[in-house]
Amino acid sequence: MQGCPEVRALLPGAAGGELDPEQERLVRSHALVCDECARELEDFSQLRGFLRHLPDPAPPPGLAEKVLDFVWKEEARRQVRRGAYVVAASSLGAAFLGAVLGWAARASLARSEKAAG
Repeated sequence: MQGCPEVRALLPGAAGGELDPEQERLVRSHALVCDECARELEDFSQLRGFLRHLPDPAPPPGLAEKVLDFVWKEEARRQVRRGAYVVAASSLGAAFLGAVLGWAARASLARSEKAAG
Protein backbone atom coordinates (compact mmCIF):
# COMPACT_ATOMS: atom_id res chain seq x y z
CA MET A 1 0.00 0.00 0.00
CA GLN A 2 1.17 3.53 -0.82
CA GLY A 3 1.91 6.05 1.89
CA CYS A 4 0.04 9.25 2.61
CA PRO A 5 2.23 11.61 0.53
CA GLU A 6 1.64 9.64 -2.67
CA VAL A 7 -2.09 9.31 -2.00
CA ARG A 8 -2.53 12.95 -0.93
CA ALA A 9 -1.29 14.05 -4.35
CA LEU A 10 -4.15 12.07 -5.90
CA LEU A 11 -6.95 13.23 -3.58
CA PRO A 12 -8.15 16.23 -5.65
CA GLY A 13 -8.34 14.04 -8.76
CA ALA A 14 -10.18 11.32 -6.85
CA ALA A 15 -12.74 13.82 -5.59
CA GLY A 16 -13.35 15.00 -9.16
CA GLY A 17 -13.49 11.53 -10.71
CA GLU A 18 -10.39 12.25 -12.79
CA LEU A 19 -8.22 9.25 -11.86
CA ASP A 20 -7.71 6.07 -13.80
CA PRO A 21 -9.23 2.94 -12.19
CA GLU A 22 -5.96 1.80 -10.62
CA GLN A 23 -5.31 5.18 -8.99
CA GLU A 24 -8.94 5.32 -7.84
CA ARG A 25 -8.62 1.90 -6.14
CA LEU A 26 -5.37 2.99 -4.50
CA VAL A 27 -6.94 6.14 -3.03
CA ARG A 28 -10.14 4.42 -1.90
CA SER A 29 -8.31 1.51 -0.26
CA HIS A 30 -5.90 3.88 1.50
CA ALA A 31 -8.78 6.07 2.72
CA LEU A 32 -10.31 2.99 4.37
CA VAL A 33 -7.29 2.65 6.67
CA CYS A 34 -6.20 6.30 7.02
CA ASP A 35 -8.67 8.62 8.74
CA GLU A 36 -6.71 11.75 7.85
CA CYS A 37 -6.69 11.01 4.11
CA ALA A 38 -10.34 9.94 4.29
CA ARG A 39 -11.22 13.36 5.81
CA GLU A 40 -9.21 15.19 3.17
CA LEU A 41 -10.91 13.20 0.42
CA GLU A 42 -14.29 14.13 1.87
CA ASP A 43 -13.24 17.80 2.10
CA PHE A 44 -12.15 17.79 -1.54
CA SER A 45 -15.40 16.10 -2.56
CA GLN A 46 -17.46 18.72 -0.73
CA LEU A 47 -15.39 21.53 -2.25
CA ARG A 48 -15.86 20.06 -5.75
CA GLY A 49 -19.60 19.88 -5.17
CA PHE A 50 -19.70 23.47 -3.99
CA LEU A 51 -17.64 24.72 -6.94
CA ARG A 52 -19.80 22.80 -9.40
CA HIS A 53 -22.85 24.78 -8.28
CA LEU A 54 -21.25 28.20 -8.73
CA PRO A 55 -22.39 30.10 -11.82
CA ASP A 56 -19.94 30.50 -14.67
CA PRO A 57 -18.21 33.86 -14.41
CA ALA A 58 -19.22 36.46 -16.96
CA PRO A 59 -16.46 37.67 -19.26
CA PRO A 60 -15.26 41.21 -18.68
CA PRO A 61 -17.08 43.88 -20.68
CA GLY A 62 -15.53 44.45 -24.08
CA LEU A 63 -13.59 41.17 -24.13
CA ALA A 64 -15.14 39.96 -27.39
CA GLU A 65 -14.37 43.27 -29.10
CA LYS A 66 -10.78 43.21 -27.85
CA VAL A 67 -10.27 39.65 -29.07
CA LEU A 68 -11.76 40.41 -32.49
CA ASP A 69 -9.69 43.59 -32.75
CA PHE A 70 -6.54 41.62 -31.94
CA VAL A 71 -7.42 38.95 -34.51
CA TRP A 72 -8.07 41.54 -37.24
CA LYS A 73 -4.82 43.39 -36.49
CA GLU A 74 -2.83 40.17 -36.47
CA GLU A 75 -4.36 39.12 -39.80
CA ALA A 76 -3.49 42.55 -41.25
CA ARG A 77 0.13 42.10 -40.04
CA ARG A 78 0.27 38.70 -41.70
CA GLN A 79 -1.05 40.14 -44.94
CA VAL A 80 1.62 42.87 -44.85
CA ARG A 81 4.33 40.28 -44.15
CA ARG A 82 3.01 38.08 -46.95
CA GLY A 83 3.06 41.09 -49.24
CA ALA A 84 6.63 41.88 -48.22
CA TYR A 85 7.66 38.31 -49.00
CA VAL A 86 5.99 38.50 -52.41
CA VAL A 87 7.79 41.80 -53.17
CA ALA A 88 11.11 40.37 -52.00
CA ALA A 89 10.64 37.18 -54.01
CA SER A 90 9.61 39.19 -57.07
CA SER A 91 12.65 41.43 -56.69
CA LEU A 92 14.95 38.45 -56.41
CA GLY A 93 13.29 36.83 -59.42
CA ALA A 94 13.65 40.01 -61.45
CA ALA A 95 17.30 40.37 -60.44
CA PHE A 96 17.99 36.76 -61.40
CA LEU A 97 16.18 37.16 -64.71
CA GLY A 98 18.13 40.38 -65.37
CA ALA A 99 21.40 38.60 -64.65
CA VAL A 100 20.51 35.70 -66.95
CA LEU A 101 19.40 38.02 -69.75
CA GLY A 102 22.54 40.15 -69.32
CA TRP A 103 24.72 37.07 -69.48
CA ALA A 104 22.86 35.82 -72.55
CA ALA A 105 23.17 39.21 -74.26
CA ARG A 106 26.90 39.40 -73.54
CA ALA A 107 27.41 35.86 -74.77
CA SER A 108 25.45 36.64 -77.94
CA LEU A 109 27.40 39.86 -78.48
CA ALA A 110 30.67 38.02 -77.97
CA ARG A 111 29.67 35.40 -80.55
CA SER A 112 28.64 38.11 -82.99
CA GLU A 113 31.93 39.95 -82.57
CA LYS A 114 33.86 36.71 -82.91
CA ALA A 115 32.01 35.82 -86.09
CA ALA A 116 32.47 39.35 -87.52
CA GLY A 117 36.05 39.72 -86.50
